[in-house]
Amino acid sequence: MRTALFIFTCFALVPLASAQGPMGGMGAMGPPGVGGKGSRDPFSVEFRFMPSQGVRGQNASLSLNQQQITGAVPLGKWGDTLFLGRASILHMGLDTEAVLPRGAAFPNDLWNVNLGVSTIHKFEGGSTFIGSLNFGSASDKPFDGVDELNVNVMALLNVPWGDRDSWMLGVIYSPLGQVPFPIPIVSYRWVPNDEWSVNLGLPLAVSYRPCEEWSFDASYMILTQIRTRATWCFTPSMQLYGGFEWTNQGFHLAGQPIDDRFFYDEKRLLVGSKLVTGLGLNLDVSAGYAWDRTFREGEGIGAIRGDRVDIRPGPFVAARLAVSW
Repeated sequence: MRTALFIFTCFALVPLASAQGPMGGMGAMGPPGVGGKGSRDPFSVEFRFMPSQGVRGQNASLSLNQQQITGAVPLGKWGDTLFLGRASILHMGLDTEAVLPRGAAFPNDLWNVNLGVSTIHKFEGGSTFIGSLNFGSASDKPFDGVDELNVNVMALLNVPWGDRDSWMLGVIYSPLGQVPFPIPIVSYRWVPNDEWSVNLGLPLAVSYRPCEEWSFDASYMILTQIRTRATWCFTPSMQLYGGFEWTNQGFHLAGQPIDDRFFYDEKRLLVGSKLVTGLGLNLDVSAGYAWDRTFREGEGIGAIRGDRVDIRPGPFVAARLAVSW
């Protein structure tokens, strides 16, 4: 059970090592606006739509539609080491007359295309290593040039500690993340009983399951990746949930200096339902309200020093169809 929890946590972090996507595009430690745990789904298709809202300080509006396809497949096993292949394509369509502060037109399309290989190795002493290497392009013109390419790396080691607990040590590097340098991962997973699981450090997370019907989860990763979720298992095949998410995703616009990055930030409240079928198919639909929607362009951590364009708050709808293990 402890190893399974570690593997799930690691693959929830894999997107953070992929230019804030694939999942970064649609949520922090899991899919956006949809309550499943995407790391357990070898294939998924996601959609999200936000109707047109005004742009602050400009006589313009902006609507957003987003699609994402993610797939994973076992590549083989060499001794005690398992290799997995992963691919994802995220597209964000922007319909707007707004302009960036530097006077350029807003990009109509943003893409995040990634191919990756992950490896899982279990040592004789009980420790588990997970590594991930992703190559791709997150840009309005993916693979347009060398500047639009990026390589993302994750390496994590889980070391058992006592009967239930464990240490997680490692590093994540995503050049288009909010922190454009390697992030050390040091955390202690405390599991006092079957109801509680607490991850102290980075990532910070807590999970509480007082009974079979209810669960509460929250997670945080620097700088602004926050996800909270309360889930009620209404029936064995139907889940209802609500939560709060603070997400961001990073891109590099073609033709811009290599150090300039383009971020989209958003906070949202959501409610939804997830239908689990006996055929291995899960359908997840949700709706909510998003605010503090900001596009930022510039250098530095999270492009805080850069220019910004603020979009007025508004509603959204989302759906996700996944094939589960």
